[in-house]
Amino acid sequence: MPNNNTVQHSGFFGKPVVMLIKLGPILALSLACASVSAAPQAFSCPAQLPQTQQKLGEVPAGFTVGQETPKHTLVAFRINEGPLDARAGAIYDDVKTKRDAKGTVTETVLWNLPTTPGAIAICGYYATSVVLTHALEGYKQCTMVSRKLRDGVFEIQSASCR
Repeated sequence: MPNNNTVQHSGFFGKPVVMLIKLGPILALSLACASVSAAPQAFSCPAQLPQTQQKLGEVPAGFTVGQETPKHTLVAFRINEGPLDARAGAIYDDVKTKRDAKGTVTETVLWNLPTTPGAIAICGYYATSVVLTHALEGYKQCTMVSRKLRDGVFEIQSASCR
C-alpha cells in the first residue's frame, strides 16, 4: 500500500510498480545545482592577441603596402553599458594605489557592475583596432590591475570579471 513518500505507477505488462520518492533531498539538490549554474565563470582579457589581418582599402600613388608584426598586448580595458558602438562607458567605483618596498606602484581599478542589459567588457590591444568584448550579464565585479613603469606610464597586468 503506497504512503505519502511513494508513487504508484503501472509498469510493464500492466503490473503496478511502487517507487519511493523523497522530494526533500531531490528538491534541495536541484536548487543547489540551479544556483551553481546561474553564476557565470570568471574571465580575464588575454594578455596578448595573435597576429591580426589588416588591409588597406586603397594604396596611395607611389606607395607600396607592407606589414609589420607588432605584439598586440593588452593596453586598454573598459566597461560599456551597452553595445560597442554606443560608447556608453561606465565610471569605475574605486581605485587603490599601492607602493611596494622596491618603490613599484600598482594601481587596482574596480567596477561594481550595473545590471544594465547588454553591458559588456572591452579589451583593447596595441597596434590594432581589434577589440575583444565579453557580455557581463550575471557578473558582479571587474578589476584591472596596472603597474607604473619608469617613464610614468601604467602598464596593464590583468583585467578580469567575476
